[in-house]
Amino acid sequence: MNVLSGAAALVAISVSAAVVTLLSPDGEMKKYIKLLSTLAVLAAIAVPVASTLAGLPDAIANIEEMDFGGETGSDFDAVALSKAQIEKSVAEQIEARFSLDAGSVKVAAMLDASDTSAIVIEKVSIGVPRGTDTAKVKTFADELFKNTTEVTVYEVGDG
Repeated sequence: MNVLSGAAALVAISVSAAVVTLLSPDGEMKKYIKLLSTLAVLAAIAVPVASTLAGLPDAIANIEEMDFGGETGSDFDAVALSKAQIEKSVAEQIEARFSLDAGSVKVAAMLDASDTSAIVIEKVSIGVPRGTDTAKVKTFADELFKNTTEVTVYEVGDG
């Protein structure tokens, strides 16, 4: 049951309980109807909470399986994936900013992954097509990395 349908069910049960309580005749029976209505609303609240608590051990086990501490293969995969995403993103931003053809900019990033929870981009080398103003590209890249990364820009040939 998703959150929206659970909330809708709770609202429907609450409204139904209120209507039944209001329409019930005064007297001894009204107390019992009110009690049953309250129990129905409490049950509607308790069922999603109980199912969430029942799934908690599985969620904790999944988190423990995703442990990134230590030097495991998953650490290196995450670093390689981060490096590839950084290089692709920088290339796309430079191509868009300087109206260059897609795929014409080559980017190589050097990361410091000694602490996998805080990967640092140490150096970035950017190859741009001949005729591109490398000084402007360097200024843009320095701003992109907030002057915290060593940036080198060079021209590459057509081949």
